[in-house]
Amino acid sequence: MPTLTDLPAYLPEGYFPEERSDAARNRLTIINHAHSMLETITIQELKMSDLAVAAGVGKGTLYRRFENKGALAKALVIDDFLALQRELMQKNEQGMEAESLLLWFVKALTRFNMAHAELISATIMKEDMPADWWLESGVMVWLKDILAAIYVSAAPGRDGDWFASSIIPAIMLVSPKSSKAKNKREEQRIEWLVNALLKA
Repeated sequence: MPTLTDLPAYLPEGYFPEERSDAARNRLTIINHAHSMLETITIQELKMSDLAVAAGVGKGTLYRRFENKGALAKALVIDDFLALQRELMQKNEQGMEAESLLLWFVKALTRFNMAHAELISATIMKEDMPADWWLESGVMVWLKDILAAIYVSAAPGRDGDWFASSIIPAIMLVSPKSSKAKNKREEQRIEWLVNALLKA
């Protein structure tokens, strides 16, 4: 099975602007504490003042970095997305076969979507974005291109754009509000769909 030699990155490692070492440390500390707090509460329940205390920074420092919860939510999604992108690139560079890479990435995207649905919604509401903003967003275009590239490598001669357009709606329909059992079935259904499209 072929592997890919090159995949474009959507967000570079230097996505965040250059900053002093103490500012970078504060940003990372705030993000890490926010992730930790959101394991037990929702972004709506999180209080910025509580986050400042937990992170050990002043409220002024917190608000200079993140002017509101929408900006914080967006930063949390971007931080995790960079980690997902990094893992994808590493697996590709290590020579994972295209079919295995495709199955892994689709599963990872499904879980990413479920884990970040509330944060994405908070970003949309705070920035007053249209509900279907993601359809034309830079990240969605990148995801379509990546999925298409991996699919074509795994199934030469097939239509990668058609595959991406088929699989992304299935991923987006998985709801974090559903039971674990239902989401497990949805993951299995999406994996079956990917396998079926690979063999179609």
